[in-house]
Amino acid sequence: MILNNDDLNDNISIDADICIIGGGPAGISIALELENLGLKIILLGGGRDKETAAFQDLNKGIVLPSGSHEPLEENRRRAFGGASIAWGGRCIPMDPIDFDKRDWIPNSGWPFSYQRLLPYYKRANVLCKAGDFVYNAHEVFPNSPKEIIENMDSEMLSSNKLERWSTPVNFAKDYKVILTESKNIHIIKEANATRINTENEKGKISSVNAIVNKKK
Repeated sequence: MILNNDDLNDNISIDADICIIGGGPAGISIALELENLGLKIILLGGGRDKETAAFQDLNKGIVLPSGSHEPLEENRRRAFGGASIAWGGRCIPMDPIDFDKRDWIPNSGWPFSYQRLLPYYKRANVLCKAGDFVYNAHEVFPNSPKEIIENMDSEMLSSNKLERWSTPVNFAKDYKVILTESKNIHIIKEANATRINTENEKGKISSVNAIVNKKK
């Protein structure tokens, strides 16, 4: 359900099992995943249904080296639905080696393997409406040449990787029915987290402070 901000009193405290900060693809995906567990979920969506100029300014930043990336505010939206309002829907999974620790790369290595993440990749493909989780050209086009250029592939180079692009999918709109009718998900739009508190136990979050915009 979507809460009415004007009904929220100043300094109100809301108890919940889980608090999700952000109403973009990641935050909405987590809420949808947990929806059937019977937990009370608070989702703090930082923006309205449409982004304001003031909110867009909050996405600005510095790109280094200059010109190496589009402006940070170009493909992000501080509105309910987040980046899915603006993105092109480009999807490609990481490679297994990306999860391994490599001595020549500082801070490399993940606490879990590619295989651990694989089932979630497949489910993310469904949420993004990007088709089947198949990113190998040999599987998608079995009757096509195995190499883009003959004899180009080697142990160091593979040309069979594909990218997938989702259909236009706005997470806030495409999953609106589930989000608004859910008794477990409580959405507060224009709620910006200002502080994460760990006062009860170090390393464990006990509460989150947020500023909620009202129309009054």
